[in-house]
Amino acid sequence: MQSFFEFTDQYPWALPTIFAVILLFGLFMRRRALAARATRGPESGHVTARDWNRARIQFFMTLACVFLLIFIWVMQTYFPSN
Repeated sequence: MQSFFEFTDQYPWALPTIFAVILLFGLFMRRRALAARATRGPESGHVTARDWNRARIQFFMTLACVFLLIFIWVMQTYFPSN
């Protein structure tokens, strides 16, 4: 446990980055499932508004997470707290 705290003291950006990457991976997998469902829709003749809205929200959430990752990196790189 002590080595974990030493690691987080030395690299304070590591834990939020790991969580963000896991979140992005989850959103990516969810978007793939929604995209598969949405592309099956035209074959059956319709895509529901609910599926379309869910896919759109997932897309914007993914973009927002990528933007936040870049923002966090810029803030920690060019404006360190020390």
